[in-house]
Amino acid sequence: LLELTEAALDRVAAHRPELWRAIADFTYANMRSVLQLAAETVALAPRERLVARLLAAADRQDEGAGSAPRVARISQELLGEMAGLTRKTANHHLSALEQLGLIELGYGRITLRDPAALRRIIAT
Repeated sequence: LLELTEAALDRVAAHRPELWRAIADFTYANMRSVLQLAAETVALAPRERLVARLLAAADRQDEGAGSAPRVARISQELLGEMAGLTRKTANHHLSALEQLGLIELGYGRITLRDPAALRRIIAT
């Protein structure tokens, strides 16, 4: 956690505009993430919320691209917590997604077999 006073930010803006731009970009990215998470929490059902968090975790790790299989290195328990679900509920939904062939569960990782189909789940 980094905390800067308003005066310190003014000095950075005046003397190091490229650093100020990086700070602003980082701040806006965090704000977008928080607003996205809040919107998902309010608007999405539990399964869709879980899928959204799974896709976000895979996107942050940037392993793979497009519709190719991707790997999210995250535990089922942590993913459930990120979606605001109990471990039991998260595991239920993840098992159902695995039965559909959309994901593959492993120790500390979840392979996204069909990211495009997962995106369609949260788009409906």
